[in-house]
Amino acid sequence: MKHTYALDVETTGLRVPKPGIAKPDEIIQLAIVDVNGSALFNEYFRPESNSISSDARHANHISDKMLRSKYLFREHLNAIQRLVSEADLIIMYNAEFDTAFLSYQGIKFTDTPVFCLMKAFSRLQAVRKPSRQSNRRYTLGQCAEYFKVSITGKAHDALTDARTTLSCYIEMLRLTEAKEG
Repeated sequence: MKHTYALDVETTGLRVPKPGIAKPDEIIQLAIVDVNGSALFNEYFRPESNSISSDARHANHISDKMLRSKYLFREHLNAIQRLVSEADLIIMYNAEFDTAFLSYQGIKFTDTPVFCLMKAFSRLQAVRKPSRQSNRRYTLGQCAEYFKVSITGKAHDALTDARTTLSCYIEMLRLTEAKEG
């Protein structure tokens, strides 16, 4: 787990970059932590063309005013790409969402494996309780509660969520190892 990183983003809203979306939302905070939970990267970004939606502002407590003096995402692109490229594994909660935004904003995941903890946790819950569907989406808070991981900091802060994702991943590995051993 030498270069295993957990990554989380906060965005201006939920309009995921994909065909047919004229003006997708943008990343306004990105955090990357190493396997010890130490922050390798934690920055806020000024959006280029979007205001923060009221739903996003309510969830992540980030306002347009807070970001006025911040750099644009693209001004940190090389540093972020370097961290993504050096990783042996990147863990995300709802990786499909985060990678869509990161890819749209120029980050390439060519040789970097990504593990989606949300999908793995959903599968675990479906096996544990067969009446539940494996495609059900559980929140990071529900995952943390299941693994008895305490959330230190405020939820929907990229650094807090990256650390929580990492802790839940480690607990999931312990559970898997205990079942196999």
